Amino acid sequence: YYWLPHWLADRATLVVEIGAAILVGWLVLFLVSCVASGALIGAVGRIDAGEPMTFGAAWRIGVGAFRRVLVLKLLVALAILLPLLLLILVALFGAQGGTRGLLIGLVIDLPLLIAALLWDLFVGWLTQLAVRACVLDELGARAAVDAAWELLIRRFPRIALTTVVFIAVNIGVGVITSIIYALVEVPFLGPLYAAFIGGRWSE
Repeated sequence: YYWLPHWLADRATLVVEIGAAILVGWLVLFLVSCVASGALIGAVGRIDAGEPMTFGAAWRIGVGAFRRVLVLKLLVALAILLPLLLLILVALFGAQGGTRGLLIGLVIDLPLLIAALLWDLFVGWLTQLAVRACVLDELGARAAVDAAWELLIRRFPRIALTTVVFIAVNIGVGVITSIIYALVEVPFLGPLYAAFIGGRWSE
């Protein structure tokens, strides 16, 4: 792979353009997800209350809650990124001490990494409740987080059980989907693998 840096250097403009396109696409998807989250939660709440609901009405609910949901998701992103930044800083400071310092930094990073993963799970869990408060109760980001925390403390057993069931269903759906994808891909990957082994791609 010695040629890779030269290949990238020769195509630096293309790499920058691809990176910019990916960044813009991610930003658009993020903004749309803020509207879609509010629309979905608002629509489910209205339907649960026995009110009629259309796609346009749901979308208007999402647009109305867009600013609150956006601020909440930005705070959540900050809460997730700060621990990751701490992990990177520990590794960088360790690397300044040579190989031994890097190893010490990685050893320190291991428990921090486990703590960061648990923290991310907790933040994601709390975010689901906070988004509902943002949309249904029309609370601001900070007030929604406080309301979600109070709800989590008050109804922890029920929420925990629901979360476990949700995770189990997701795992089951993921396994079934992977099996279906594998069955669909095998007829296409077989000939490609045979062609690769046969050396046709090296011609």
